Amino acid sequence: MNLFESQYDQPRYPNAASNPFPNGFPVNPVDAASQLPLSTNGPQWENRHAAPQCETPSNGGFTAGASAGYQPALAMNTPTPLSGGCGNSVQFSRRSDSKPTPEPKVYRKTYGFNEKQEWCLNTYVNDTFLTSEPIAEWFLIQRIYNVLDPETKEIRYVLIRYSNKNGEDIAVLSADEFLKGKYQQAMKKIRKASGYTKPQLDALIEYQLYQVSVEELTIYQHPGLYSVDGIWRFISYSDMQALPSCIRPESICMRRIMPVSADGIVLREWQRLFGSDPLLTLIALITVGSVLFALFKMIGIDLPVMLTIRPSEGVTADQLTAMLQLSDCPVSDLECSDKALRNYLKLHWDSPALFHDTSFADEARKIEPNMRLLLREMRKTERSTRNGRNVIAIISDYAAAIANSISADNAVSISMNGVQLSASPKEIHQVSKAMESLVISTLLSHQPETIAFFEREKQLIASMDQQDVSGNEFTTFLSVTLNYLREFLQIDLMPLNQLIKLVSDIQLQSNHVMSVDQEIVQDFARVISERFRTGAFTTIQKRQQMQIDPNGNTIIVDGERMYLSREMMNNILLQMTATHNYRGLINALKNLKMVVMTDGDTHPIWVHNLQGHSQRLYWYDLPVDLLDADIVHQLHNIDSAPFWLAPDEVPERDFVPLLRDESGRVAGMLMWYADAENSHTIITGQSGIGKSYLEDNLMAKHHALGHVVIALNNSDSHTYDSMCRNLSREYVERNVVFIDINTAGIPINLFPIDRSATLPTQKKHLLDVLTAGIGELSAPQANTLRSVLSNALNLLGRDEQLCPADLLAMLNEDGVTYASLQKRCEPLFADINALGMASWSWGDLLRQNAGKIIVIRTASACTERGDQLIDMMLVTLFRYQRDNPGTPLDIFIDEIQNQSFSDCSPIRAIVKEGRKYHCAFIGATQDYYARSTEIGKVMGKAGIQIFLRPTQDSEGAVASELRFGKADRERFDTMTRGDVIIKGMFYDKEQSRNIPATLSGHVVAFLSEEP
Repeated sequence: MNLFESQYDQPRYPNAASNPFPNGFPVNPVDAASQLPLSTNGPQWENRHAAPQCETPSNGGFTAGASAGYQPALAMNTPTPLSGGCGNSVQFSRRSDSKPTPEPKVYRKTYGFNEKQEWCLNTYVNDTFLTSEPIAEWFLIQRIYNVLDPETKEIRYVLIRYSNKNGEDIAVLSADEFLKGKYQQAMKKIRKASGYTKPQLDALIEYQLYQVSVEELTIYQHPGLYSVDGIWRFISYSDMQALPSCIRPESICMRRIMPVSADGIVLREWQRLFGSDPLLTLIALITVGSVLFALFKMIGIDLPVMLTIRPSEGVTADQLTAMLQLSDCPVSDLECSDKALRNYLKLHWDSPALFHDTSFADEARKIEPNMRLLLREMRKTERSTRNGRNVIAIISDYAAAIANSISADNAVSISMNGVQLSASPKEIHQVSKAMESLVISTLLSHQPETIAFFEREKQLIASMDQQDVSGNEFTTFLSVTLNYLREFLQIDLMPLNQLIKLVSDIQLQSNHVMSVDQEIVQDFARVISERFRTGAFTTIQKRQQMQIDPNGNTIIVDGERMYLSREMMNNILLQMTATHNYRGLINALKNLKMVVMTDGDTHPIWVHNLQGHSQRLYWYDLPVDLLDADIVHQLHNIDSAPFWLAPDEVPERDFVPLLRDESGRVAGMLMWYADAENSHTIITGQSGIGKSYLEDNLMAKHHALGHVVIALNNSDSHTYDSMCRNLSREYVERNVVFIDINTAGIPINLFPIDRSATLPTQKKHLLDVLTAGIGELSAPQANTLRSVLSNALNLLGRDEQLCPADLLAMLNEDGVTYASLQKRCEPLFADINALGMASWSWGDLLRQNAGKIIVIRTASACTERGDQLIDMMLVTLFRYQRDNPGTPLDIFIDEIQNQSFSDCSPIRAIVKEGRKYHCAFIGATQDYYARSTEIGKVMGKAGIQIFLRPTQDSEGAVASELRFGKADRERFDTMTRGDVIIKGMFYDKEQSRNIPATLSGHVVAFLSEEP
């Protein structure tokens, strides 16, 4: 491919139509001598249009071009005198017949060389040598190039290629200079003879110009794709190396295309680098699409987008520059002058015009005028029918808010926070340039297919417009680019619907970009959080009579608020990148209502100094939750360092992780320390805040320790589907057994009798089960029931078990007490008979499902109260555990408010005595109850109390249990799904045992999924 498109190569202009200078040059060649300045007193030439020929002077001059092996016709023919004295020659005659008529003098001039190899103008009179005037050292014009504008086809420059003794050179003349004959001013390597005149040299040059061929060249002013006679060409630096540097367009000089390497390697590396994250893929598509921009213009797609990209630690500004910068032009600073900005834009036509911005968030005045200018220039090229400029990209921390305020319709903002790109900028740039080269070579080698592809896309876009389902041009641009890569390079980066959703999400976020105040406060929070992590700042909890060094780097924490001194604020400002302006920071905090002000900008606080004297500090009162989550966690757990364990500090056995912090550390408890830990657990929190998730994960953790885990469920919790969501389908299929009493009946015998035991023991066991089912009994009722049970047991055979129907029949006696007992037992026994009851014991059921979590769903719709069956099963289950304490048993019950918490209830018995038999009760409910209530007494005796976000009715009771003050209670409002506060026993790595503590953090998932 050559930038110079040769139209013809002819020795002279054959006709007026092909003559680029019809008004300046004659159609036919002119005798060079006719252009020379001659004396008005001397004779003139005739036959001015005779063809010149070479002639060697008699004084030893040599033929033109002999030294170069090239002999053009340079000398002129001897003119023929005209009769009648009407020509350019002068004739003399005498009247006397005796004297001969003198011969007329005819002057003739030719070009030739002398012995010094100089061009000379030789003068002859009647073929007799008269004089020789040196003009210049030998030179020879080889070719003329007429340089045309690609749009108007007008001549912009004329290039004259010539040689002399010292080599070759190309002279550059504007069209106007060429028409005026100012040749020697451009042909600076011609050495002139002393005493020469400029007109003489120009005449010599002009004479040679008519002896050489003329070639037309097209020089493009911008790089990129051009369609010439239906053939697409990509113009870059390699196409114009033959041009003199003074007329090479700078934008093309900046576009260098790498040689095409192995396709497979390029595609593999490109996908490896930019296919790892959707945002990286999107930016890579922008870079590739810019190469095809002329084709997008062909189908009517412009790209009126001002793209702002926020770098991060994972993707730096240098890496983003390497991805987007296809031109060799250095990236411009957004704070440059108007003139520099416009000149910079002229250098970018087929690649993104890339800008860097290092201004602070509150320095919009520095960059906003230039961003408005960029927007105006972008809209100019959008309206242009020529191949206009590409996307404008700004790499900046804070330009997004300004772009959105100027023109939200044209602003697209991307933040690289959370994205990782590990390659070096050099490697990224090489891969981007290699991909550019591959796309260009693919396009040029498949031109018909490419044109057909874009025509199809144009029709598809038009049909979508008619259906009113088309997206904006930015989405269309990316979609077409994605389809092109898929069809021609077989790269499938992402599904089209995923790309459309990604762009939609980005544009939605662009419409809600952070304000300048938000940027400043976010940067402030970043710096102060980092100062905490490095230990530069320390904290102290606000207490009565507290002592503090007011000159130290100590922050006072009071619930959800923290106090900072002016000196600490100044220290933070020095580290900020969004602003260094103190008043700008304070105003941002005020505008976002984050600072409490009662005295100017501060909220004074009373403390005691190290000498014990009361002192009023004028400090800044700010919210704790503006800091990073791990620092908020640290401030909420100031004295809890020994409880947080790194991965290598976690005990290998019998440890249950309960919490994690933002640094990945965990806190939990040893379940078997001293064989008598109170591991009873109460979970409370609002509906939908994650109680079931927490319960399911605790089941899995206890099961992993080798415990027997049984969940008694009379609600919609712990279903197959919910446990699959909270754990995983594979785990549930492998480790969980579901028993639904509705369909399978009661899985165990509720009235087991050990006939080898004494009669009082047998009566007590049955009485406990019945009391759990029908509730507390009065003294007459209890005595009557014992009597009935005695009679029933005496009537039973040695191997027989009690039947509820037989017991109910024995209550069919006269008397008020019998009637009341029958009335209470009859509905329960009827439901048990309807459901059916197995003959198995708990031992049989556990052996049948050894190694499984057993979830038993009670039939709440088929019994008088759903909790009745649960309480009856609890009695028998706890009795089994007392007889078989070797394997720990963990009993989970959701919605425990429906159960009985009376003095003789099975739950209270388990909480009171269960730890002696390695039996733990884990219950969940929405509300936390005061200690004065029956359920509150049980909650208070639990060794572990887990508080998710409390209900509004429970906030006071929870705060009282946690001993939170008014300021601390504000923490409840910031709790989200999975956030918990736990009061219980935690493993202390310094003492290697469980220590009472209150910690807050996030739920530790048994598997990798988060709530």
